[in-house]
Amino acid sequence: MTASHVTTPTQVRASLPGKGEPIMTKDAWDGTVTRKSRGLLDGSSMYRRLEIRLADGSITKVRVSRDLWNAVTEGDTVTKAAGHDPVKR
Repeated sequence: MTASHVTTPTQVRASLPGKGEPIMTKDAWDGTVTRKSRGLLDGSSMYRRLEIRLADGSITKVRVSRDLWNAVTEGDTVTKAAGHDPVKR
């Protein structure tokens, strides 16, 4: 097998039907933090999530960096531009 035929896990995931980039990587949104949570879901890595109420009233959970998780409290506004990580506003 030549190097041109080797696929990375990302290429495989993107090529499968119904699969692609992680949810919301290309989305842009603005919302209010309603809940913060964190946990060792795989037993070794800390995952930090925010529950966000979007402008249309829907609620979504978003995985965020430690810095953002530490910077926000419930009621703060968080914005995400397409192709960028969420930031506190």
